[in-house]
Amino acid sequence: MLLTEIILKLRAANTSFESLIGGAVEFAIALKNTLMQEMAFVIPYNDTASPQKNDFGINQQITEKFSIVVAIKNDTSVQDKLGMLAYNRLHNIRAEFWTAILGWLPTGAEHPISYAGGKVMDITPAWLWYEFTFSYVIRIDDDDGIVQEDLDYFNTIYGQWVLSPDINIPISEPLLLTSFTADAEDQIDLTEDPDAGAFSSAFNVIFDTYTG
Repeated sequence: MLLTEIILKLRAANTSFESLIGGAVEFAIALKNTLMQEMAFVIPYNDTASPQKNDFGINQQITEKFSIVVAIKNDTSVQDKLGMLAYNRLHNIRAEFWTAILGWLPTGAEHPISYAGGKVMDITPAWLWYEFTFSYVIRIDDDDGIVQEDLDYFNTIYGQWVLSPDINIPISEPLLLTSFTADAEDQIDLTEDPDAGAFSSAFNVIFDTYTG
């Protein structure tokens, strides 16, 4: 879900919030700090997928939903003790958002943006938080999935083998080494510690060193 262009589209639409329209990061900051002025935030809501239509290949519609959360002042007037003016303003704000993005095709969309509803998120003596939800449809197909030829990669078994005889693994000749590029040393510190047993650095318990 690409929300940056939706934010820019709303900013360019000259709504009541002008350029004071942020994303999920700004929304998270606003929830944990003191909001100084009215703002709107575009955040992801969810996405749902239709059943797979083809027996072979990929063909699914994805309905992506996003929300525009607004925080508007409840105390815009001394006489407005119940916050009724804020509720009335929601009607005009919703109309501004409709004008800005309804019927618009974001990048990759198969169907244009439509309105999906709204609800009160929170209300305090100072602020009214309201969420407007919108949706649009995209499609995923074979270009978005795995290339079948890549599955041949899994026909090869990879392993890491001992290259010289060992007292615990009696073999007469070195074994062939076939491995991934990454070696165990990339994940594990193999530096020897004379005071600690095998594997002890990864545990609270010190193991005794095994001797054959």
